[in-house]
Amino acid sequence: MPHKRDGHLSTRSHPPTRHRFAALTLALSLVTGCLTPADDAVGLGETPQLIGGGEGPIIPEPGGVTFNSLTDRHANISFSCGSYEAAWHQLIRDTEGGWAEPVMSWIDCPTGYPRFYSDTSIQPGLRYCYTAIAYNDFYDAQSPTECATAPLDTVAPTAPSVSIGSITQGSFTVQLTDRSDNEGWFKVSVGLSNQTPALRQEIRRVERAHRGTGQVFTVPISGLVSDAAYVVVVEVGHDYAAMSVPTTVATRTLPYPPPTPSGLFEVSKTYDSITVGWENVSNESGYTIKAWRDTTLAKSMNVGKDVVRATLGGLTALTQYRLEVIATNAGGASSPSSPILVTTPAAPVINRESQVPLATADPPATGLLSYYGSFGPWFGEGYRNATLQGIDYVQNWPTQTGTILIRYNRPSSDCLDPALRRVVAPGQSLGPSDINFLFGTQSLANTIYLRGCPLFSNVPDFSAHTWRPAVKLRWTTQG
Repeated sequence: MPHKRDGHLSTRSHPPTRHRFAALTLALSLVTGCLTPADDAVGLGETPQLIGGGEGPIIPEPGGVTFNSLTDRHANISFSCGSYEAAWHQLIRDTEGGWAEPVMSWIDCPTGYPRFYSDTSIQPGLRYCYTAIAYNDFYDAQSPTECATAPLDTVAPTAPSVSIGSITQGSFTVQLTDRSDNEGWFKVSVGLSNQTPALRQEIRRVERAHRGTGQVFTVPISGLVSDAAYVVVVEVGHDYAAMSVPTTVATRTLPYPPPTPSGLFEVSKTYDSITVGWENVSNESGYTIKAWRDTTLAKSMNVGKDVVRATLGGLTALTQYRLEVIATNAGGASSPSSPILVTTPAAPVINRESQVPLATADPPATGLLSYYGSFGPWFGEGYRNATLQGIDYVQNWPTQTGTILIRYNRPSSDCLDPALRRVVAPGQSLGPSDINFLFGTQSLANTIYLRGCPLFSNVPDFSAHTWRPAVKLRWTTQG
């Protein structure tokens, strides 16, 4: 039933601060006893004690508090308002091991109107009591107090994902990515692969509100041995259930970089390669050999552990290189060795021959049928310094006596001018001066174009034949 409040009359629709504070204080004093070991100060369903004094409308007590649901982490609470005569309704919560506190307030609530509160700060295994109070300037009233104990969370948490990062010679970090929202602690243990891992760090998550999937925790591990295999074991659990299956991750600390190699020497060389050797060093997993041309890195290659000889190919003939070797392992690289200078020799000259057929160029203009052809270009790997050295006669018709060559961009009438033509015939070849006259160069780096007229002792009738004259080109390359 309601209790009459002391104090002066007031027409304010909301209680003054002094009265609200007095009402809350008295209500809390009544509620706090709900967790006394002997018995509840206000039993479930008990009529609340009347308090206060004064004149004014009497306030019916609010409807009883009801636990609509209660889990290990969440409570749904409801009650009904006592009367519209109450200017204010509050829901008070008292927690085992804690204190009473208002968790929700409502202004001007009609009689019997339901109010709901969702409490997401529940901790498993704790006892919670809720009381509704109503008051105006004259009277206070409170509902019966309802208490219940939150159930324990008996579900084992999901193990986190674990990764290792920031590995050095004496440390690394363990990164945990949370995959559960009900864990209470993480334990990270580390040990050498042949030893039992020892606990290095325990992370406790007291605040349930801070829990959730996707959170990342980084645990630094230091004081380790270099170049050693370690096992990391991560456990996760809480106080009310078995822990998850431990997650085990293997890793290895980095070694210190190897010492600088020494004794680099030239083994052999060709016009396009150099072979070098050196003395083996300890603590290496491989070597890097570099060839510099002035300040430009021309070639680089890697070899495996304990390999002490290497050949660098694809070099340029008649070129000086500065060579050095570097030892490497997972921890880094050594300083470069003392360099050596090696000059590649000239490439050998290779003689080549090619027969080039000529095709019909245009109709006869002066009684001579002209032909044309092309050759090249030849450059790049395997054809360094391709050079045309000579042009020889090829007889492929019985009455043919020779082949006249003229400049490609000239008319076929030049075939009749001895000063503008060059002739190849049996026992007669064209040399470098003739080649330069016809093409302006001996280089085959670009295409050369041939144009000419065949010579016959008896001109055949080609109306019934398909015939093409040809010449043989003699050319050379280096390498």
